Amino acid sequence: MNILVTGGLGLIGHNVVKRLSDLGHTTSIIDNKTNYGIIPQSEIDYLVAEREKKFMSPKFLDTLSFMYNKDISDVGEMDNIFHVEQPDIVIHMASFPRQKVVNANPALGSRTMSEGLLNLLELSEKYEVRKFIYMSSSMVYGDFIDDVKEYAPCNPIGQYGIMKLAGEWLVRDYSRRTNLVHTIIRPSAVYGPLDVEDRVISKFLLTAMRGGVLKVNGEKETLDFTYVDDAADGIVAAALSDNTENKT
Repeated sequence: MNILVTGGLGLIGHNVVKRLSDLGHTTSIIDNKTNYGIIPQSEIDYLVAEREKKFMSPKFLDTLSFMYNKDISDVGEMDNIFHVEQPDIVIHMASFPRQKVVNANPALGSRTMSEGLLNLLELSEKYEVRKFIYMSSSMVYGDFIDDVKEYAPCNPIGQYGIMKLAGEWLVRDYSRRTNLVHTIIRPSAVYGPLDVEDRVISKFLLTAMRGGVLKVNGEKETLDFTYVDDAADGIVAAALSDNTENKT
């Protein structure tokens, strides 16, 4: 199948693309390689270059259609990409990645997370995409306990979780009004190799390696971590399975 992956050079995205390639699917990538205005550009450039190295094998290059350095909020550019690629499945992971980044620039965060999503949904309907995968977040639950289920009440705290939950409702509404099949995925605190330095697992490891002091802020604060390989495996399985149609 032809599969379009937005955010395909991100921490999770490049692992998803690699798995799809290994399964023989043709992939195309949209990623604007942004540093979100808060991460050092040199760090982003290094990480993107290292992630791209995973794509350099002859086998992968045979299944890679194209990598587009574009912004999903640009409807003209997106329309051209959909016209060229004619995707069967869209896996939408391009987003501001967490609360801290949205807080730093709420307007730009909304443009990416809301306007960009709407563009992709409109084009998915226009070009008769078979299935749309929306990457939401466990942040839609707010403060949740262990072993939370998909049907647990959503009570997002902060703009990031609110925008993610609003995105879920937009996706469901397109399925209600059109024939666009969707799957919503809510990963939790994904970590792994080639992640940015300012997330908690990276901070702890790098601080320890540099001989620094590990600081824990908030004795009752907990996170439910997911290793990136497990997240990517789950996303690919959900995208390719008929048993996930119109489900969260």
